[in-house]
Amino acid sequence: MAKPEFTFDPVNGPFLKVVSEDGNTTKEVKMNDDGNLVLGSSEIEHNTTKYEITKIEVQETTSNNYVDLPTFTISTPKAGTYLVLFSCVTRNSNNNAWTYVVLNQESTGDVAHSERRAEGNKETSLDTQAVITVSGSEYIKVRFKRDSNGKAEISNANLVAVRLGD
Repeated sequence: MAKPEFTFDPVNGPFLKVVSEDGNTTKEVKMNDDGNLVLGSSEIEHNTTKYEITKIEVQETTSNNYVDLPTFTISTPKAGTYLVLFSCVTRNSNNNAWTYVVLNQESTGDVAHSERRAEGNKETSLDTQAVITVSGSEYIKVRFKRDSNGKAEISNANLVAVRLGD
């Protein structure tokens, strides 16, 4: 049985042909007007499935239960497994109080090992990460809270999710 082969066709132009294992089916690989590769009539997926959200302005809460961090929700990411990274600057209005952040996935809830905290009334860099798998109809989001005192503030925040295995 022949293996699939990728060949450049110098006679018919600058495109590639993909030949099936049985040698009976040939499809052309071309670039469409948007600059994406197309095999036959379908766009070829490549490792660009990523989501990014950035917000500089301060977002705050006085809740000591986790609440959604406004703006930081990826509502329907494409199905797959994602490396999710979140970074921010945080502070609490009370010197002896904590601000917490955690990553969340709809069907499993808060990702416990992604919980991070920072103490006090000073700006502190905070970051977390997790590998999260979604079905395509679930969200990925960031949640935050304070402990029993003060007001938790988040600013200069960035959420990135990159699908693995594309």
